[in-house]
Amino acid sequence: MLDQDIVFSMVSDSFGKKTGLITLNRPRYLNALSSSMVIQLHDTLLEWRDDPSIKCVIVESKVSKSFCAGGDVRSLYEAREVDVEKKIKFFEIEYSLNNIIHNFGKPYISLLNGMVMGGGAGLSLHGSHPIASQNIYLAMPEAMIGFFPDVGVMYMLSRLPHNIGLWMSLTGLGINSTDASKIGLVHSVIAYSDFDILRDEVMASDLSADAFVRVDDIVSKYVVSSSDGMWQYRHAIEKCFSAADVEGVVSLVNLQQDSWWDDSKKALQYNSPLSLKVALQYYNLACKLNIEEVLSLDLNLSHRFLQGHDFMEGVRAKVVDKDHRPNWQPPLLSEVTNNLVDGYFLLSSRT
Repeated sequence: MLDQDIVFSMVSDSFGKKTGLITLNRPRYLNALSSSMVIQLHDTLLEWRDDPSIKCVIVESKVSKSFCAGGDVRSLYEAREVDVEKKIKFFEIEYSLNNIIHNFGKPYISLLNGMVMGGGAGLSLHGSHPIASQNIYLAMPEAMIGFFPDVGVMYMLSRLPHNIGLWMSLTGLGINSTDASKIGLVHSVIAYSDFDILRDEVMASDLSADAFVRVDDIVSKYVVSSSDGMWQYRHAIEKCFSAADVEGVVSLVNLQQDSWWDDSKKALQYNSPLSLKVALQYYNLACKLNIEEVLSLDLNLSHRFLQGHDFMEGVRAKVVDKDHRPNWQPPLLSEVTNNLVDGYFLLSSRT
């Protein structure tokens, strides 16, 4: 039985090549990524990327209800009195990890079941083959804790159709496997019961030539379908989230009569006003940036949020005390000025 938060192993095939296997196993925290886990992932993947004997990487979870619920923000809260320059090291390594995955150059397969949120999205969606079960909940809920969609995922969100990426960024709400497949955030959807079979077939296959195509062919044998969730509301989402500012978005969303919109209305009322306005400006910028530029901006924004109030307050209210009564500063959208938001995007803020 696994007794480590994360296990790295290599499995050899009959062709003289190896698969790098990463197993997440931190059930108490739903596989939330600790500093130690991020460092191990970073260093191991860097080594495996440059090792010609490694043909591909597979990331899986032994926690049935979660692939990875994000970064370990509770630990950041507990270290809230620590100097910002020490806390930012976690984000520096994590964003470097995201860049390694994005540019890995070999098949990188993530087997996703249950919660895939925040840092879990960064660990999986940047790879070539994020494979979802029919039971995923994929979300970037950072605005709910006074933060912003980071780990390079805004690069993808800003390029999604129908302003779905902005809906995800502002509300923090999640999507199911069919929705994720339709908008291209996951490669394919297969049954959770087929995860082990797919993993074993990939590990046993000859990927010495056309590795990505070969993995595509293997995955295609297991693809299944499931029902739409958010997707059927895509045109209304596009209209509501085309407003020029967050206030306009909120007004349009509040006019929607279908009960499906109730969660969006509640989220926009609950989430940090500062986070909402920063996320909108970031969304409009990110579609023009490459992945390295997005990750660089992630680091700058993380530094600013660590210096501010809402991130730690959001973690306290949502994760630590769980009273769900955050004291946002500023408390109202109307009090979040353009100058305040612009200040979060100044590179000179890291001084």
